[in-house]
Amino acid sequence: MVGFQQGDYYFGAALSLFLKHNLDSRPSLISDTDKKSQLIKLCTDQSNDFYIYMKFRSDYNPKTDSSDLTSWTFPLYEKDKQRIEKIINDGIPIFIFLICGYQNEETGEIAVLCKQDYDQIKNQDSVTLNLRGDRPKKFLIHTGRAQNKTFKIDRNRIQKNFQAMIR
Repeated sequence: MVGFQQGDYYFGAALSLFLKHNLDSRPSLISDTDKKSQLIKLCTDQSNDFYIYMKFRSDYNPKTDSSDLTSWTFPLYEKDKQRIEKIINDGIPIFIFLICGYQNEETGEIAVLCKQDYDQIKNQDSVTLNLRGDRPKKFLIHTGRAQNKTFKIDRNRIQKNFQAMIR
């Protein structure tokens, strides 16, 4: 019997959610898979190729009585950066899915980064995503230790059609 690992659950959920909102996209190649990341090449009905690079974290810093903050930290290994940079250098669009799991829950979050977002984090060893409050509309992404080293992205990017972002 073949079992599945935790990453299979997260990668499958992210891909399923993406495809639900991007019916014109078809996976064409799954490569460079390891326990914590996965690279998938997709093609649209208009023959636009692009990649999705997925990483997940199932551990997070939960809300406590004194804070309404939830955060996930993703390491950015040289191997990750080399994979992403090769695709960017080849002129192919790439989207980075940072899949944020909640321990012992069947829910999660997906932060979708485009090339412009990646450019802001590519020199870091890790990136931290924060959600503050009960219903925040944006992820706060930390690119360094200083408070001003942050930027925001919409939380609902995974629910959008990516065709416009590919062009």
